Amino acid sequence: MGGSSAVDRGPETAAHDLVLNLLTPHSALKVALEAERRALEFFESVRARAADPALATLAGEMAAEEGVHVAWVQSALRRTPDPVIDWGAVFG
Repeated sequence: MGGSSAVDRGPETAAHDLVLNLLTPHSALKVALEAERRALEFFESVRARAADPALATLAGEMAAEEGVHVAWVQSALRRTPDPVIDWGAVFG
């Protein structure tokens, strides 16, 4: 059989596909950077509040790993062009 029907894929599939097609590599990296920063802040917070030394150590290790991720995404952002998209024209 050919492609799947809307029932098989769900009613939001077209909107999901549209968003993925409009998302630029630069904007996707910006989303990723914010997620990595939130993860870094979370693990730093856990480390700072942990009463258990083993938990504090683990959270510190996880925070360090997230720091590596933040640096990687920042580096990728610097190398990725930021195309200008006229969202008003797209959705206006």
